[in-house]
Amino acid sequence: MSKKSLRLPISQVVSDRLLEAIPSEFDNNDKNNGLAQVMHSLLGTVSPEVAGRSKLPIEKGCGRYTHYNRFHGTKRAQEKFRVDWWHATRIAELAIQDLKNSQFGVNQVRLLLDTQYSKKDRDSAFNHLKTSLQLDNSRLEYQPPSTATLAIALGLIPAPDTSWQNRFMVAAKGYLTQASVAKNLISHVNTHECFLWVFPPARAEETHSAISNQYFSDVPAPSAIMGMGFAIIESPWRRPYQSSPVGYIDQYSIYTPLWQYRAGDRTNEGQNRSWKPGLILYSTLREGAPNASKLAELLPSGLHSLPRIHGCDVCNTLFISDHAGFPDVPIECKCSNPTHMKEASS
Repeated sequence: MSKKSLRLPISQVVSDRLLEAIPSEFDNNDKNNGLAQVMHSLLGTVSPEVAGRSKLPIEKGCGRYTHYNRFHGTKRAQEKFRVDWWHATRIAELAIQDLKNSQFGVNQVRLLLDTQYSKKDRDSAFNHLKTSLQLDNSRLEYQPPSTATLAIALGLIPAPDTSWQNRFMVAAKGYLTQASVAKNLISHVNTHECFLWVFPPARAEETHSAISNQYFSDVPAPSAIMGMGFAIIESPWRRPYQSSPVGYIDQYSIYTPLWQYRAGDRTNEGQNRSWKPGLILYSTLREGAPNASKLAELLPSGLHSLPRIHGCDVCNTLFISDHAGFPDVPIECKCSNPTHMKEASS
C-alpha cells in the first residue's frame, strides 16, 4: 500500500507519427522532454516535476476514465516547440491519441481513497484535474464530467464515506453476480480461503473494476458507479483444461465490490440516500490457459502476501487477519464476535 512515484513513461506512449509532427530542429531527447510537458498538461497533472513531487498515481489502464485539457496542452506545445497555434493543436491532438492508445492516465479512485495522500495533496491534484473540464479560463463554467471522482470534486454529488469500516460494511451488502457462489459475501469469505487485494493493477481486465469510475449526467436523475479500490481473490482450484499444455489450469475467482449513487434515492425513512451497495463483479484469472494473465505478473509477492479476509454474520461486516502492511484496515468486526475473532486468528 506504499505510495510510489509513477511518472508517465514517455517511451511507452509516444508514436513515430507524433515525433514527426514536431519541427526537425529538435532532437529526439528535446522532443521527448517537451512531449512529457505537453502530456502532463493534457492529463491535468501539470508537469513531470509536479506529478513526481506529489507522487500522483499515473497508471496503465486508467485512460478510459480521463478527460484531456486540450487548451493547456496546446498552449504547452506552442511554448515548448515554438510553433503557431494550429501546429500546436495538431501536436496536442496526436498526443491525446497516443495517450488513449497507451491507456495511461491518473488513477483517480486511488487518489481519492488511498490514505497515503494527504488532504492537501489530494485537493490540489483534483483542482488541477478539474481544469480539463473548463469551458473557459474563468473557472466558473465546466462541462459535465464523465467520472464520479470529478463529479465529487466539482460538488455535483456527495463523496462517499471512504473509511475502510464503511467500505467493508457496504461491500458486505453488495449483490454477487456469480450464480454459482453463495449470494452472501460474508458466507462466501467464511467458507472459502479469500484474501484482500488492495489497488490491484488497473491494466488487467480481471482486476480493473476496482477503479471503476463513471458519472452519468444526461439522465433524469444523475447517477454514478465507483470501485472501492480493492478486490477479494480466492485461492485457486485446479481443473482440467484441454487447451493448456499441461492439461489443467489454476483458476482464481475475483470479486470486486462497487458503490453506486443515484440522485433522489431515499431511505425507507424518507432521508436522502448517499452511496449504497452496488454489484459485486465476478471475474476469473485462468493461469495456464493460452494468452491468460499470470498471477505472478499482477501480484509478484504472491497470494499469501495478502491478508486473509473474513466476515461476521452478526454485524454483517468484513475484516482481515492482522497484517503489518495494512494498518488502516479493520482486524475485527464491529461487534467483536469472539467466534469469528478466534477463526481469524487461527
